[in-house]
Formats: sequence, structure tokens, C-alpha cells
Amino acid sequence: MRHRFRTLGVPVLATLAGVAACTQETASPIEPADFSSRFRCGTTEVEVGFLDQRTRMRIDGETIDLIQVRAASGARYEAAEDPQTFFWSKGDTALVGYGGEQLPECSAVAPASEAPLSARGNEPGWSLELDGDRAVVNLDHGTRTIESRVTQRQVVGETTVVRLADEAIAISITPHLCADDMSGMPHPFGVSIEMPNRTLYGCGGEPRTLLTGPAWRVESIEGAAVPDASPVSIELTGDGQIAGSGGCNHYTGSYSLTGEGLFISPLASTDTDCPERAQQLEQHLFSFLKAVIRFEIDPGGALILVTAEDRRLVARR
Repeated sequence: MRHRFRTLGVPVLATLAGVAACTQETASPIEPADFSSRFRCGTTEVEVGFLDQRTRMRIDGETIDLIQVRAASGARYEAAEDPQTFFWSKGDTALVGYGGEQLPECSAVAPASEAPLSARGNEPGWSLELDGDRAVVNLDHGTRTIESRVTQRQVVGETTVVRLADEAIAISITPHLCADDMSGMPHPFGVSIEMPNRTLYGCGGEPRTLLTGPAWRVESIEGAAVPDASPVSIELTGDGQIAGSGGCNHYTGSYSLTGEGLFISPLASTDTDCPERAQQLEQHLFSFLKAVIRFEIDPGGALILVTAEDRRLVARR
């Protein structure tokens, strides 16, 4: 069995309330702080650890020390020599500046070590439901079920290892993009179950979390680049709604995500007169979205919508 993995990281829910905004005029060297909070900013993972009025941020493999500065709201931290590098907490969301650019709005999500998790694999078929201190493992196409208490959770690097009480079973959950080897559906975690006689591999987490969040900007449809002058966007919400700009009109609709794929309803749009080329592009987009049957996330973080004829739309954040 083969699964395609790409490192994504695991966002962690953090509460940053109660930190007073102030100016740190001088800063002594910052002692190492645990990276106890993780945020997803589009496709970029940011980890932060706090110590008094200072913080340490890790992004793209670089660790940066920041000091707290005055902010109209929330708590803002900046690099001493570069105010364009910053972490600005706003509760469960944040803004991050890095490399001279501001990243898409960042969201904090419960860690793999705490959040409920569903996972499954093939050949032979198995499934896992992990919730709190209980785990249910169905093996061999459901012919054998193990219900057990969680006795230990251990984080090793990026991987969370969960050990069960009643069986010699260790479950490993790693934040890598994982494509189901039968349906091709992407999932946010790679999951393995190690047992005395064998190890099973599969995918876990909700595919929907890979789609939702900041809007995607469409780069190309069926290989044809979308002109910068006609910005086309797609935004999907957690409650099954889709909206965006067709480059001329705004549109809305709904989508469904099943174990077999992604399906988008016929769309409703505003009725603005636009140049003919813009209207043609928009109608092409609407027709394409109606034909979508699945999605992929490529190694660079791009969203790829795919039709039954393998026609493709590429979008990025």
C-alpha cells in the first residue's frame, strides 16, 4: 500500500488572552520557549512559544526571536531589527509577517494529540475512531473490533504516538498530506497502527480542513492561465458553502464532500455587464466547477480541482 505524504504541520489551539500590550525598549536574550502554539496561515505552518513580553516564532525552518510592541488590539510581537517580521495574536487567529510579506490570516486548530480523529486504510480494510481516552479499531473489513482505553500519548517530533491499554497497539499520527490509495481523497494526517504481527497504514483527519479557510485564487483552467486583470477566486466554508469572484460577477452555491469525491452545485451569480472575454472566462469557470468530481493538493500547496475527464483547475492562496 502506498500513500503520498507532504509535510503540513499540525496547528494547535492557543489562548493568548491576558497579555498586556507594552513596549520592550531593551531585550535580554530570550530563553528557549516551548513551541506550544501552532497556526496555519494558508499553506504555511507557524509555531510560536511565549516568555513574558517576548516570543519565539518558527517558520520555514527558521527560528526568530520577537519582542512585544504596542498594538491597538491583541498582542503584537516584532523582530528587533525588522518590524516587517511579526506575529500579531488576535485570539484564535493571528497575522504573520515574514520575508517582507504578510501571510494569509492564520487560524489555530486543536492538536492531533487532543482532537478526535477518524482514520481508515485499505488492503485489508480497517478503520479507527479516536476520541479522548477511548479508541475503537475495526480490522479486516470489520470482522474484528477492538475497543480500548488510551493509556499514553507521546509526541515524538511531529508524530503523536497513542498507546492502548487492552492490546499491544501503538497508533502513530503524523501531520503529512496523505492521499487514500483507492479513492485518491487527500487527508491532513498519515496514520499507522502497529500491532504484534503487522503494521497497517492509512489516512486520517477531515479532508474538508484542506479546502476551507482563506480564498483560493484561480491560476489556470484546463491549462489556460487566468489573466491577472480578471481575478477569479474560490472560497469554501466548513458548512458546505462556496462563493467567490468569476472575474466579472460574484457567485454563490454549495458543495458536498463525500468519501468518493467533491461535488459542486449549480451556482447563482450577480448579473453585471462585463467585457466579452471576461464573460467567456466566467462561464467557463461556472461550467467547469459544475463538472468537478474530486480535488488534490499538490506538493506546493496548490488546490487542484479535477473533472471526470481529468480536466484540471489550479488555484493557490
